[in-house]
Amino acid sequence: MPPIMRALRLGAAALALLLFGLASAASAAPRTATQSVNIQGFAFLPKLLDVNVGDSVKWTNLDSVPHSAKFANFQTAVLQKDQTATLAFTTAGTFAYECGIHGSSMPGTIIVHAAATPTPSPTPQPTVAPTPQPTVASTPQPTVAPTPQPTVAPTPQPTIAPTPSPTASPSPSPSSTPTPVATAAPTVAAASPTTSANASAPRATPTPVNDAGPGPLIVAGAAVLVVGLGGLAWLLLRR
Repeated sequence: MPPIMRALRLGAAALALLLFGLASAASAAPRTATQSVNIQGFAFLPKLLDVNVGDSVKWTNLDSVPHSAKFANFQTAVLQKDQTATLAFTTAGTFAYECGIHGSSMPGTIIVHAAATPTPSPTPQPTVAPTPQPTVASTPQPTVAPTPQPTVAPTPQPTIAPTPSPTASPSPSPSSTPTPVATAAPTVAAASPTTSANASAPRATPTPVNDAGPGPLIVAGAAVLVVGLGGLAWLLLRR
């Protein structure tokens, strides 16, 4: 692009910015106006006037006699026929006045309203992006290995060897030992010869002879001896 064209474009942009700034300043500056009050027939017309702060009021004397507008702290000049006087009101409030020549017979009031404050356009609030919350990773719970229970080895029970029972030799049963049986000797009755001579005499009864054989003591002693011999034989066999 040639330098001249670039300079023209920059100048046009600067001029546009300047015009935009002037327009903004003009729109921002408060607009002022001038209201009119006529003095006619020994009266202020209108008697009550509403203006805004910064506005001006212009009095025009239409009577053939002089008049003026007198306030508490200031007043206009004395106006002859067809003369005018202008006052600017920069403070809001209600201002009563009268004719400076004819007094309270010619009253008037100026009500000054405060300038409307332009409502500022709301400043767009920046959209704050929500701060992402950090994702907290869940802490894995440690897996506790089960504690192995100690295996208790069974206590070996002592094996008790069976005690060999002594082989007892059969004891000779006393009943097996033949017990000597006393043989009773036959009783022989000796018959006395009967003589014929004594045939007539009573016969004598023969007395039997009781031969009982061996006595009881001998049998008991034999039995004790047999038992003793059997016990001695058993002892000898155990050895």
